[in-house]
Amino acid sequence: MIAPSVVKRHILQHRDLPSLPEVAVRVLEIVDNPRASASELSRAISLDPALTARVLRLANSALYGFTRRIGSTVQAVTVLGFSQVRSVVLTISILDIFSRQGRERIIPHRRIWEHSLACAVAARLLASRARLCPPEEAFVTGLLHDLGKIVLAAALPGEYQQALIRATAEQRRLVDAEMVVLNVSHAEVGRWVAEKWQLPQLLCEAIASHHRWQEELSGLARCLYAANVLVSTSQFGWTGNGRPVPLLDDVRQALSLDERATAALSTELAGQYAAAKQLLALPV
Repeated sequence: MIAPSVVKRHILQHRDLPSLPEVAVRVLEIVDNPRASASELSRAISLDPALTARVLRLANSALYGFTRRIGSTVQAVTVLGFSQVRSVVLTISILDIFSRQGRERIIPHRRIWEHSLACAVAARLLASRARLCPPEEAFVTGLLHDLGKIVLAAALPGEYQQALIRATAEQRRLVDAEMVVLNVSHAEVGRWVAEKWQLPQLLCEAIASHHRWQEELSGLARCLYAANVLVSTSQFGWTGNGRPVPLLDDVRQALSLDERATAALSTELAGQYAAAKQLLALPV
C-alpha cells in the first residue's frame, strides 16, 4: 500500500494540480490582511476586466439577493463586504478549474460539479438555518469539498479507477474504497490543495472531515457533512458511492431536521439549486 506521504508528494508536484489565478490569490491576500482597505480590494479586482464583469454579474444575481443594483467593484466591495467578495471570487475560480478539466475520463467532472454546487447551496441553507457558520463560507466550502476526486483521478488514474470499481462492486462509500486502495481519501487530498492555496484553516479542516460527524468539529465542518449527505441522498450529480449514505439521527437532532423540516429544506434546495445551476453552469 502506498504511504500517504508518498501520495501527497506525488499529488502536490503533479503538473495538472489545479491552481488559483493570480488575481484570486491577490484578492485572498487582501481579504486576509486586517489593514487592507476597500479601495485596495476593488483595485485588485478591477485589474482583470473579465473577472470584474463576472463579479458584478454574480453580485447582482438571485444567488446573493441584493435589492439594489451593484454597478462597480467599489460598490460591490462596500455592499457585499470582504468575506462575500472572497466567496464570489473563489466561486468564479472554482468554476473555471472544473471547466478546464477537459474531456471526462474515469470520473464525470460535470456531474461532480453539479453535486458540488448542490452541496454548496445546501450548506448555505443549513448555515443560515442553524447558524453554524457564515453562509458564504459554507457555500464556498461546499463547492470545494470534492475537489480531491478531480485531483486523484488526474494524478493517479489507475489506482483511482480501482477505488471506483471497488466502491461499486462492494457497495462501499467511495471514501472507504479510496482508503483501501490508496491509503488516503479525496477529503484529505482536498485539504492538501486548499492548504496549498492558503485558504483559511477552518475551511481546510472542514473539507478534510466532510465524511464524518463529530460534535467537537467546527460548525462549518458539521454543516458541510450534513449538506453532503442530504444532497447525496437526493441524487444531485455524482458521488461515486456504491451505496446510499443515510443522515444519522444524531445529525437530525443536532440540526433540528425532523421530517417536516427536511422536506421544507429539500424544496428550498431544489429551487435555489436550479437558479444556481443556470448561473454557474459549466461550458458545454
